Amino acid sequence: MPRISVVVPVYNCERYLGECVDSLLGQTLDDIEVICVDDGSTDSSGEILFRRASLDRRLRLLSEENSGPGSARNLGMAAAKGDVIMFCDADDLLDPRACELISSCFDEEGCDALVYGFDVFPPESLHPSLLGRLTPLRECTLERSDENVRSLLFHDEARPFAARMALSREFCQRESIHWDEDLTLGDDQYFCFEVFPRAQRTTLRKWQLYRYRMSSGSLTHGDSKGPELLLRKMNKHLACERAVLEDWGPAGFMDLCPGDLLHWCIELLLYDASRLPAKDARDFWNDFCANVLAHFNVPQTAGLLDSTSRACLNQIIDVARGKRPRVSEALVALFYVRQRGIAASVRRFAFALRSR
Repeated sequence: MPRISVVVPVYNCERYLGECVDSLLGQTLDDIEVICVDDGSTDSSGEILFRRASLDRRLRLLSEENSGPGSARNLGMAAAKGDVIMFCDADDLLDPRACELISSCFDEEGCDALVYGFDVFPPESLHPSLLGRLTPLRECTLERSDENVRSLLFHDEARPFAARMALSREFCQRESIHWDEDLTLGDDQYFCFEVFPRAQRTTLRKWQLYRYRMSSGSLTHGDSKGPELLLRKMNKHLACERAVLEDWGPAGFMDLCPGDLLHWCIELLLYDASRLPAKDARDFWNDFCANVLAHFNVPQTAGLLDSTSRACLNQIIDVARGKRPRVSEALVALFYVRQRGIAASVRRFAFALRSR
């Protein structure tokens, strides 16, 4: 059995696929398998993989009709034979020593999950929102506790980039860890919220082992120009929040950190919602109340928020009820300045101006 399985969802990535596969098969640890799942590609991706597989027995090929990256990753995880499961997108790269370091860490720490760092290329494409978020803030191994789950999710910069996470295969099987196949944005967020409350031991390392290719088409920062596209993006984020809450409720996790969880739900949506026309904003926040707030004891949880977040929540509810047209722009600005600081907010504003 291989030590490590690297799962790669592949869809129409002929331009970068060879470089990605080279970075995986060129690892200093030879005892690996690379599972490439062709998700119904219509370009030459399948041919590229077939040629590479004929030259290296460690490359395993699976295929499915186009069903999305979540489905492809789940298929790859189910087929994995390695003690440790990792992920890499077909246009990204791994550092040559990634598998070797990760294998040693699992031996030394006996963890269920390992979170490491990443870098972005080309460097000039680094989005301001990623500054300070490329690696975990500390190096440690955390036993499962309410306090540590809260820290992993909201304070250690261990979220939301699940591609920089390695998992014990035994843990994945024991806890039925999987990707939500219905999510087309925020699937990394969901995966982190699924893993951290269930892992008995989670290790953080600052190693920058994953190389993320930032492009104008990256899902994380695209799909938001114009009201219709913006609303589509926001509805995808809303679906992510709903999926997290629908997982956490039956699992008994809602009492772990309700204030932080509600704050995250607001933060993910508030800025984009402030850019919607008034009618769209009312309809959207009405959906938010029905699909997100319904999972919380709102009066009790609101008391756990800081004063600015609580004021935003009150105005969100008022917008949904038609009592005001939108959340105050000044309040939205104050919310993000308090959350990210003045310098970070200015950098993001300047980046937005350059990107227009």
